[in-house]
Amino acid sequence: EQITTSVNQVNQAMQHMSQIAQKSNESSGTIKFKLDETSKEIRQVAVVAQSQAELSQNLNELVQKFKI
Repeated sequence: EQITTSVNQVNQAMQHMSQIAQKSNESSGTIKFKLDETSKEIRQVAVVAQSQAELSQNLNELVQKFKI
């Protein structure tokens, strides 16, 4: 009877550990997804910043043409 009780306790502990591992895996997947999304947004910001820098340069060149 003690062996059965011990085995049941071990089984319960293993199931609990399995549930924790599953939740951890799900959380890791969520974190990876959010990091991927953040990386995409950062790349978009970089593209916009580059575009604005080019527009600024073009505007500066245009203004230089009108300076006396």
